[in-house]
Order: sequence, then structure tokens, then C-alpha cells
Amino acid sequence: MTSLLKFELGTYFKKPGIYIAFILLFSAGFFIGLKLSFSPGNDIYRNSPYSIANMIGLLSLTTIFPTTILAAQMLFKEQDAGFSLILYATGITKAKYLFSRFGALFILSLTCFIVLIIGYLFGHLADNERSAYREFNIWFYVQPVLILGLPNLLLCAVWVSMVAWLVKNKLMVYLTGLFIYIIYLIVLTYSGSPMMAGSLPQSSDALDLSARIDPFGLSAFYQQTNLWTVTQKNNSLIYLTGNFLNNRLFYTVGSLLLMLIVYYRFKFHIHDGSHSKNEVALTGEETSVRLFKPLLGATRGYMYPFFALQSLVKQDLKVLIKSVPFVLIAFGLVFYLGMEFYGSIDQGIRLPEQYASTGLMANRIIYNLPGLLLLIILFYAHELYWRSATYHFDMIEKSTPVARGIFLISKWFSLMMVIVILTAIIIVTGIIFQLIYRYPIDWQVYLVLYWLIDFPLIICAALILLLQYLIDRKWTGLIATCILLVLLVTSIGKSLGIAHPLLRFAAPYAARYSEMNGWDHYFNSFSWRMLYGASLVTLLWLVVNQGINRLSKRQLFGLSLPFIVCMLTGIYIYKQAPSANAYVELDHSENYERFYRKFKGVNQPVVLGVKTKIDLYPNRRAYQVAGRYRLKNEGATPISELLINWDVNLKVKSVTYQTGGHNESLSTKTGMIKLKKPLLPGDSAVLGFLFSYSWNGFTGHQPFNAIVCNGTFIRISNYFPCFGYQTDMEISSPSERRKRHLGNASSLLKLEAPRGRNEFIDLDMIISAPTGQTVIGVGNLARLWQSKDRNYFQYLSGMPVPFRFGISAANYQVQKVYYKGIDVQVYYDSKHFENVKHLIKNAERTLDYCQANFGPYPYKTIRFAEVSAFTDGFAGTAYPATIFMTEHLLFHDNLNTDQGQDVINELAAHELSHQWWGNGQLAPDEREGSKLLTETLAMYTELMLARRYLSARAVQEKLAVHKNIYLNERGFTKESPLYKVKPEDTHLYYDKGILVMYKLTDLIGEENINKALKHLLQKHTYPNPPPVASDLLTELYKVSNTSQHAKINDLFVH
Repeated sequence: MTSLLKFELGTYFKKPGIYIAFILLFSAGFFIGLKLSFSPGNDIYRNSPYSIANMIGLLSLTTIFPTTILAAQMLFKEQDAGFSLILYATGITKAKYLFSRFGALFILSLTCFIVLIIGYLFGHLADNERSAYREFNIWFYVQPVLILGLPNLLLCAVWVSMVAWLVKNKLMVYLTGLFIYIIYLIVLTYSGSPMMAGSLPQSSDALDLSARIDPFGLSAFYQQTNLWTVTQKNNSLIYLTGNFLNNRLFYTVGSLLLMLIVYYRFKFHIHDGSHSKNEVALTGEETSVRLFKPLLGATRGYMYPFFALQSLVKQDLKVLIKSVPFVLIAFGLVFYLGMEFYGSIDQGIRLPEQYASTGLMANRIIYNLPGLLLLIILFYAHELYWRSATYHFDMIEKSTPVARGIFLISKWFSLMMVIVILTAIIIVTGIIFQLIYRYPIDWQVYLVLYWLIDFPLIICAALILLLQYLIDRKWTGLIATCILLVLLVTSIGKSLGIAHPLLRFAAPYAARYSEMNGWDHYFNSFSWRMLYGASLVTLLWLVVNQGINRLSKRQLFGLSLPFIVCMLTGIYIYKQAPSANAYVELDHSENYERFYRKFKGVNQPVVLGVKTKIDLYPNRRAYQVAGRYRLKNEGATPISELLINWDVNLKVKSVTYQTGGHNESLSTKTGMIKLKKPLLPGDSAVLGFLFSYSWNGFTGHQPFNAIVCNGTFIRISNYFPCFGYQTDMEISSPSERRKRHLGNASSLLKLEAPRGRNEFIDLDMIISAPTGQTVIGVGNLARLWQSKDRNYFQYLSGMPVPFRFGISAANYQVQKVYYKGIDVQVYYDSKHFENVKHLIKNAERTLDYCQANFGPYPYKTIRFAEVSAFTDGFAGTAYPATIFMTEHLLFHDNLNTDQGQDVINELAAHELSHQWWGNGQLAPDEREGSKLLTETLAMYTELMLARRYLSARAVQEKLAVHKNIYLNERGFTKESPLYKVKPEDTHLYYDKGILVMYKLTDLIGEENINKALKHLLQKHTYPNPPPVASDLLTELYKVSNTSQHAKINDLFVH
């Protein structure tokens, strides 16, 4: 067996291709180590035991693909070469054959994996940012290879070998690799993995089950390490205990036992039934007369290629679709997408069930299906292209009068049908879910999926076949195709800088569908990109098939159409695509900091009033703003220069400055501007400006600047000009700052720093939108009117408010209730009416509680406005008198299934309480602890209302969820005291905050807390000085016993 093993390995190690593969794997590992090292928090070292083990565990999953490819090549060598009969006639025993072949497969796969890890290690060593690393320890790399990599490699090798030897079907081997990958995706969703950023918190039972059954051990790894502190993650190796030890032992022993089963089931001889018919013929027991009859067929004429193409496609589809692998692929996709559909509807333990709308199904299909179909098409195309050569039928094909191009086109058509059929199966699965959950079906959305998902895959199929044809080497062609698709289609290519739409002509649709807004301009840009890609690939096919030097004038004329289409669409895309990239934006931030940081703290005018006119053009995805600032120099020194800052995405048209009868035009770019007449202390001035903004599907939109056809939301104050040096325009990434030698970023204002001024303004907004759309602003609606097919709305603050205002616009339905002197209004999409009454009811409850305990509501109206899913980054966000909420995180939840998961109750209480904590009354400046006074107090209000209207069990479950989130997140950053919490530590002021406030109610009582909060408001509501976190502690001390102060300090200070 040793000699056979040496022979097997020697065969491959003599091939140059294996060394090319090693170079590629080493390069990939080096790039991952240098650029993509997993470090979820700045306080976790990139080469900490946790980071390395996590990355090696994830990299071990990638061995599915090289192991599958090697198995398909190694385990079918005799079958492909027609050598099986000779092999069976030798003296090689079954044991020697199986274990030498399996040993060679495992050693080659292990070598590939080790080369990848060595590249990863050298990537760490080559990184110049040594402050992100601890001292080097080789065991940190070796241990996870032994306990994660080796068992996972063994599992993959055993499974693909079992299928290869027992099923004897190469496509089934590929399918096994795909199924292993699908299992990984499903299990990882329930693993508590920090890599699954979009996943929702899972119950402890789900996490425990996932840790037990995960064949790759990552779920058990996360279960063991998710509650570790930063110190543990930086220093501790994985413990071989508990579920992790049981998992590794079970799958390692199980893999070995499975290999023994394969040994006993494998038949090392010719199949018994393969010669039965031949024996009958040879013995003469059955004779028949078969006469040769020549078949005359037309091989000329314009219809012959069509008939040949039809016959070839029919033959390929018969082989593909009626096969067992295809049925298993369909079953696997239905199972996986079914799990995803259910997960999207169920939403885990944190959020209530969502309605099974077509939009929900479509977004899940868009997110999950293209990648899997691409893998399926990649291997199907590979097998289909080489099928004739594998069965030694290619010489006969070449002797036929059918052009080679017809054979290629037939395979392309066959792959096209496979894509369409599998997509149809998944769409039917989504429809079945909707029928089960009794929700209306939007057939048009499902039909559009064929264009958004299938067409780029059809282009990919053409590219795969074209590359195989050009390279004409089986495995080299497969590897080259994989590399090309990774670069042009996946997010990996984007991270390498291949992001321009002209290069990503075969990439799938990446935006989401909104029930309020549809596809918007992303559909148009995608269609332009597909037209460009189709014409480009058609051009390549025609040139490659005919050869440019052999083209006749007629054929050259035929090339003109795709050439013209390719050129015109390419020029259009080039003009529409963004000219800047992430590096340009970083350069801009670097230059801004280098030039203007020295002006930090220089006296600049303050804004006392804003008067603005905003014209929205949703169909053009654009808006224009004309505004006027009322300025005042409240400092002690004259202001001779203005540092004006503009968002880089705006088109600033004019800026004017007026003071004391003096007018001048200023620069429209960010920078320091010297005034002709200085603004003296106590003097006032007016700054006028005009700017516009627009976006398209190629540039993309910003989540807080989403001007869309229906469901617009713009945090418009973010895009108004601001004065003085802005620290939020600095580069925040520590690694990027080190590369650019920028030193430390500006630190957050310390809690003990002198108090700032209240930056409140008088706000007057006139907003226009097309007829049919309602615009929601902040403050009180003063008047509305129509003029020239446009609706106009004027909103006045009525009282000074913080410099923070937003707007929304849509074809709204509205429901209003006049409650105790306050207009409660809900603006919603006509399809999302289900939770409106419940939202109003909870708003009334929140108003009652807050007014009774904290003080009167300061406005005449409270509005809730739904915005489209194109806005991202929040479930709800509060502004003076207005709360904006996204369609997919509140308005479309099915609260009938579980009253304990009442997100309406949570968000209504939380966001409405911000009218006291952070939007018009208590508005601290940004410094250490400021979020304690806004978000934590809003969480407290949310908790108190939950205790009133939910069961005690539901409240405890709510607290348990927040505790779980806090414990999981705290292991990635060093924890600061709650009274000095930083804005980036959301798990502290949200999740720990609600737990602390719950303990505080047990300590001093809800009544005393509310008394302290009411006093805090009375002392620090505008125009009184803004509060800091220590002011809250002072008020809590006043309403508590001296003996309780130490425990209060334990909650907030320690």
C-alpha cells in the first residue's frame, strides 16, 4: 500500500499544475492574513488565539472545494481513461486500492490547506501594523489546524470518497461538496457566529443544538468563546471540553467508521449485472436478425443547424434533468431556501414574526440563490463540456458536419434551461410558503426574478463555456474559470478593487426590493449592465468561434450589432458610474485632517436659525435645497475666516455671506474662507446657500439620504453646511490611520471637560413634492398648499430645537387620533395597515406615562411616518414631533403570533420617549456618557411600559435577550463604565443599560427614579445648560439613601 500511495502522490507532485495551485493558495492565504484577518474589535489582536482559530476554522470550510475537485479527478482516473478492466485484473487488493487512493486524496487536500495556512501566517508577519499584533506564537496556528482543520478535512474527504466509490457518479461528487456547503450555511445561521452579522439572536437551546450537530465544529467554538472577555480572546487557546470536545470526537470517529463502511460496501470488480445481455447473445439462447439500414439526413440548408441544436439540447437535458443528481440538487435547494424562508418569517427570539409577503420571499431569494446556482452551473458546465471526451465520443462528434459552435451553443442552452428550472422550483417554494401563511402573492415580482437572477447566471454560463473552449484543458480550465468568476462576480473581487460596473458585467443583482418603492433605479442600472454584458459576451463568442482573421464581410457585418450595443452601453455606464472610489474618499479625509485639524477649537459663528426651501424630485432621485442661516459670533474674538464643510456627494451651486450691509460670494468647496469683513463679537450675519443632490443605480444611494420614488427618507441636517473642524470627517480606522501616518484620531470629549453651549435653532422648512406625495418634516405643520402640480408643506419648530432634522415623502395613507390635546398621526403605505391601530394605542400609553412622570409633551402633534426599506441603519429614529420607522422592521410584523414579542410596544415607547430624552428637551453634547442620557433613558422608559402591559415572563425574556447580546458583544472591546460610555459601544448603552436600569428599579424603586429624571429635565432643558452623565448620578443620589450610593456606583461608575 505504501508503494501505491507513493505512486499516487508522485503522479500529482510531478505535475506543474499542482505547484501553480499551491502558489495560488499561498497567495490567497497571504492576502487574507495581510488584509482580511478576522478582528471584530480593535482590542482583539489579529494574531490572538481567538482570531486565528476563528479564521482557520472558516478557511477549513473552503477545503470543500479543492477536496471535491481532487476527488473528481483522482477517484475516477481509471473510469475516465478506460483502465478499469485492467485494474481489476491486477493483483492489487481492495484494501490497498482504497486506502492508498484515499490517503493520497487526504494528503493532497491537507497539503493544500497547510499551504493556505502558511500563506495566512506569512501575511500576518508581513503586516507593518505591529501594534495590531501580539508576540508571535506558532502554537496559536498549529492548534486550530489540529482540532478544526484536520477533522473537517477528514470529514470532507470521507464523504466525497464514499459518494465516488459507492455511487460511481462524478456529478454526485460535486453535488456532495455543494450539500456540505449548504449544511454549513444552515448551521452557521444558528451558531451565534459573529460572522453572521445579519443573523438574529438565537435561543440557548438552538445554540446548544447547533454546537452539538455542526459537523465543522464552528458552532461549538462560538458557543465556547462568545462569552469570553477581551483578555481571554487575546490569550486563551480553545479548550477541549464540553460540546466542543464531544463534537470533534463524534465527527472524527464517525468519519473513520464511515470509511470502514465504505470499505465493506465497495465492490472491487466488474458490476455483476453488466454482462447479462452479452452472455445471452454469446450463448445463442436468443438470436435476432438486425439489418443495417442507412439513414439519409439533410446536412445542408439553413434549418440543419437548428435541427442539430434542437437534438443536442434535447439530449443534454435528458441526461441532466432526468438524473438523480438533478433531483437531489433541487431537493437541496428547496430544503436550504425553505429554512431561509422560515427564518426570515420567524425572526428568532428577538423580533416578532413577519408577514410572508412576496417582497420578503424575493429578497431572500436574491440574497441566497445566485451564489448557489453559480456553483451548480460551474460544475454542470464543466461536466457537460467534457462529457463527450470523458466517454470517448468526441471524435465522433468532430466527424459530423455540425459546426463546433453549435455544440457550444447547445450546452449553453442546456445550462440556461437548468438555471430557469431551478429558479422556478425555488419560486414555487416561496409561493407555497405564502399560501401556507395566507398572504397575497405579487406575481410580477416573482417574474422579475428571472431577469434579476437568471440573466447574469446565463452570462456566467457563456463565460464558463467560452473559457473552457479557449483553454481546452479540463482541470486548468476549471481553475481558471473559478478564478475569473471570483474576481468578476463575487464580493472578493470588489475587495480587490474590481468594482467598476464595466468589469462586473456578470455580477448578480445586489439591491433589495421594497414593497413601498419597488426596485427603483437599481433595476434600470442592472438592465444596462446586463445589456452591456450580453453584447460583450456575444461579441467574444462570435470572434472566438470564427476567428477574427477568417471572418467574411457578411460575418463582420454581423459583428457590428453586438459591437455597437457594447460600445453604446459601455459609454453610458462609464458616464453614469462613480468616478471616485473608497480610496479617493480616504484621500479626501486625510487631506482634510492634514490641512484643517490645526483649526480645531478656533472661534466660528453659531447657527441660531435655519430657513430653508427643499424641492424633492423622487422620479429623478434628486432634490435641491436653498437655505439661509442666521449666524452670530458668540465668542470673544473677531472671526476673519470661516471653515465651511460640505458633504462630498453634494453639488454646491452658490454660497453668499451678508453682514451689516456687506455682501460677498464665497467658495462652494470645503475649506477655510477669508472674509472681507470680519464678524465681530456679538455681531450677526446671514449665510445663504444653494445645493443639489442626485443618485443613480450605478453610484448607489446613501442609507440616510434615500430620495426614492416612494418612501423617501433624508436626514437632511447631515447635508447642510457646518462650521469649524469636524472630527467625524477624520479617518476612523486605526489601521488606515497608521498606514497614512496620521497619528491618533481626535478623542471623544471627556466627561469632565467644560460644558458646551446648547446648539438649538429656530427652524422654518418649506418642502415641495410632486402631486400625490405627502411630505413629513419636524416640528408643527404650519400650512400646506398646491402650485403647478406640486404639493408644498411648511413646518415650523415653534420652539428652539437641536440642529437635527429629517424629512420623508411618500404616497401615504394617514390615520389620526386626537388624544388629550395632542394629534397622534400615523402615515403609512396602503399595503401596510395591519399595525397602525396598535401603534396609536401604544403611543397613547407612552404619552400618558411620560407626561405623568417626566413632564408635558412639548409639541401639538406626534407623527409616525413609514419610510422604505432603501433606508437602512435603524428600525425607528426620532426627531422633534416626528418619528420615522422603516417598513420592514415594524409596519409589517405579524403581532398576532406572539404578543410577547411586541416590537410596536418597544419602539413606540423607546422612540417617543426621545421627545424627552434627546429631541428638544434633554439634549447633551457628544462626549463620554452622553448616550446614557438619551438611549439608556429611552430603554428605561421602554422597560417600564413593558412591565405595565406585558406579562412578567415576557419582561424576563426581554431582559434575557438583552443580557445575551451584551455578554456576546462585550468580548470584542474593553468595557468602559456606563457613565463614560462611548457612542460606538451600542451594547453598553442599549443592552447593558436596560439591565442596569432594571436593577436600579429594584434598588431604589421606579418612583424615585422618575423623580430624579424629572428633576434632571427641569434643570437642563433648553435654555438651561446641557447635562452630562454625572448630573444623572447626582439626581439619583438625591432620591436614594446614602447606603445605596455604593451600589449605584457599582451599576454606573465601576
